[in-house]
Amino acid sequence: MAFNSFKRIYDKELESPLRPFALFRMGCVNFQNGNFAAAGQNWAKLVKEFPQNISGPASQYLLAEIALRQNELGPAITGFSGLVALDDYSMDAQFKVIWSLAVQGQYDMAVSRADRFIKDFEWGELHAKASLIKGLCLHLMKKRNEAIDTYQFLLDRYPNTAYFEKALYLMAVALVQEQRHAEVVTHVYTILKSAPASPTPWQAQTYYWVAESYFNIGQFELAKQTYELLLKNYRASELVPGATLGIAASLARLGDYDRAIEMQARARELSQGADDPEVKKTALLDSGDVFFNKREYERAVGFYEDFINKYPDDPRADRAHYQAGLALYRQEYFTEAIKKWSVILARYRNSSLAPEANFQVARTYFGLGQYPQAHGSFRRITEMYAGTPLAKESMLMMGQCHYNAGDIPRAIDQYKAFMEKYPDDEKTSEVEELLQMAYYKQGKTGDDLKAMIAQFPQSKFTADIYWELGVEAYNRKDYDRALDYFQRLILDFPNSTQALQAYYYKADSSFLKGDYEAAVTNFKNFIVSYPQDALAKDARFKLGVSYFSLKNYPEAAIAFTDFIEAHPGDPKARDAAVNIPVCYAKAGQPFQGIEAYANFLRRYPDDPQVAASILQMGQLYEEAEDYVKAVDTYKKVPGDKMEIFEALFAQGRCYKKLKAPTEEKAAYEALRRLTPRDNKFRLAGLVMLGEMLELEGGKDAAVAVYQDIASYSPNAEWRQVAQEKIRELKGR
Repeated sequence: MAFNSFKRIYDKELESPLRPFALFRMGCVNFQNGNFAAAGQNWAKLVKEFPQNISGPASQYLLAEIALRQNELGPAITGFSGLVALDDYSMDAQFKVIWSLAVQGQYDMAVSRADRFIKDFEWGELHAKASLIKGLCLHLMKKRNEAIDTYQFLLDRYPNTAYFEKALYLMAVALVQEQRHAEVVTHVYTILKSAPASPTPWQAQTYYWVAESYFNIGQFELAKQTYELLLKNYRASELVPGATLGIAASLARLGDYDRAIEMQARARELSQGADDPEVKKTALLDSGDVFFNKREYERAVGFYEDFINKYPDDPRADRAHYQAGLALYRQEYFTEAIKKWSVILARYRNSSLAPEANFQVARTYFGLGQYPQAHGSFRRITEMYAGTPLAKESMLMMGQCHYNAGDIPRAIDQYKAFMEKYPDDEKTSEVEELLQMAYYKQGKTGDDLKAMIAQFPQSKFTADIYWELGVEAYNRKDYDRALDYFQRLILDFPNSTQALQAYYYKADSSFLKGDYEAAVTNFKNFIVSYPQDALAKDARFKLGVSYFSLKNYPEAAIAFTDFIEAHPGDPKARDAAVNIPVCYAKAGQPFQGIEAYANFLRRYPDDPQVAASILQMGQLYEEAEDYVKAVDTYKKVPGDKMEIFEALFAQGRCYKKLKAPTEEKAAYEALRRLTPRDNKFRLAGLVMLGEMLELEGGKDAAVAVYQDIASYSPNAEWRQVAQEKIRELKGR
């Protein structure tokens, strides 16, 4: 109705002085109804038809406002700029120009206009807004130090306002981007703690960046506490999943891996509800890292694989592949590790991890003795990443590939090429020694090797010679000589690549020559020094065997138990489990032996040694004079196993101790029914049965038993005694 009334005045009352006002109001109605096009047409008509009308500036302002709202920034800037000289519009118009320039990306001009505005209008909400825009523009221009100064100005001028909270948040972000984390946890956090609590997202965001800064400077406990403070005070914040993940990461750095895993799972759960894909991704990757650090490599691989499968295009997918490769390598799945690193080379060629992945592939092939493949990978590094430290190292390793493969001439050529390319490199002297060794290798004798040792006594390559001579003596079973070379290598070159193996083979040489005292000492030293090495497995088992050979049965049992705990899936774990109860039995500790046999039976219920183990458990109960449990145990021996003969005989023996003749006799009768009839336990049981029948007066029954013995016993003396018994009983 208002619009129609104004339109009637404008259209019909052509002489009315109210026509300009009516046209202006028509535009206002259009504007309020959101019909900006019609409003703009009316105000443009007003400015054109009535240029001196008092509503003209207002129309011009509103036309510029329409352009701004429709994101037509050029016309908006032009329109507002035309009003700057008018006092009634100057402040708002200048601010709108600054805003438009900032949105348009003309940050330098926006900053210049903002500086003039801040100088001309020293207080008020628009002053605060202009200052904030200036800070943001400087920030986006990467003039972060100037932006930080501007944010500080806002903090000083407008405490306890929304601008204060935004400025503090933006200051924290700028400082983090400048890697000035210490200032975030001191200056920003001091201001934040003294500010009144606010439900706005800006305070929560600032707490988050304080926590992140603590994390970045290694203050993980304080980082955890700050994340927890955020969760406590801002439970509805969208930052809750990220803060939970921050707690998990802090716990992991503090070594509390179990709680870290719980928090990562919680973060993933929260991210599902919040639909926060970034937290989901980071939680998966961080979970892999936590399990990697816990050395639970199989579980780590699972999380890395999950990340790779769900987010193959994520910028961190290359890292997931790389870490999965490392975890597989630690589990000695070398081929699978190579596959993971190779994916980086094929799919993420521009990744910063590509050179290192290539080097890992090459080094793994080298460690596997696959020298052609290793050489190819090292060569690719020299071609693709020329001039890098990895390229230099790879060039040297190419020579080592030739050397280890026995292609000495090509090794010599490669060493020469390295020295020509890097004449002043710190490794030049080492390469000279390598070159000299290669020359010797072409026609090497034992004396040549000894001459090399004399020529380069402190060279790390002399360690290669000690190793080679030690291995040669070891393979000849000349263990004394092998021990000598391994000992020299350990003492003279403790940091050499062969020292680790020399420690083991020194122990093994003592073991094989029967010097079990030395073997125990050396195996223990190796296990303590290299608990995660692949050879530690054999060292643990042979330590148990060494103790057993020394008749130190309690220590042998402990060593075999340690082996099972460290390597439960190894085939030798079964042998260790068999040995443990034997150790306790020999140590005179029957109850520990019984428990060890029970553990074996639980772990290996289908093992061929089950019947024998049950039998030995029964014998230990007998040794402990617990004849009832001994009988119960013997009864568990399967009837289809040969051990049943001894088990029944032992039952009879136990019943005799228990003074239970009926049960004793029944055990021997059960033995009598078994085959083969010449089994020694069967025949021994028949002897006992015959004697019992005689005492009972069962002459005919006793004769039948003795005839059985006389017919089937392989022992001539037993047969003779049985026949004499028969004659004696028949002659009565």
